[in-house]
Amino acid sequence: GSAYAKIWASTGTHGTNAEPTGSAVATSSAFDVSTLTTDMALVEFTFPTPYTTVNTTKYILTLTYNGGDVSNNVVMGFDDSSPTHGGNRCYSTDESTWGVNTNADTIFYIGGS
Repeated sequence: GSAYAKIWASTGTHGTNAEPTGSAVATSSAFDVSTLTTDMALVEFTFPTPYTTVNTTKYILTLTYNGGDVSNNVVMGFDDSSPTHGGNRCYSTDESTWGVNTNADTIFYIGGS
């Protein structure tokens, strides 16, 4: 199956209860999850159409994967030991109802040119 990274505008208070709103503003190219192992790894997602962010808007990055089951799934890494980022982690199984975790930071890097 394939996984996708998505960028969303956010609603709520950043660091407390921020969650995606509306539709994703950008979606990456597909990533083949069959190349993953059981070890955590950094995965590069490429966005075929670059998205230009707005300086006054806060964004949320999500990982979408619709395959698997309770014992065979894809998880985006997060730090719940000593998170230092000012945001909050959010999660969903359907991209319409979101949960938040203020005690964890999702682990990711963003690059661009």
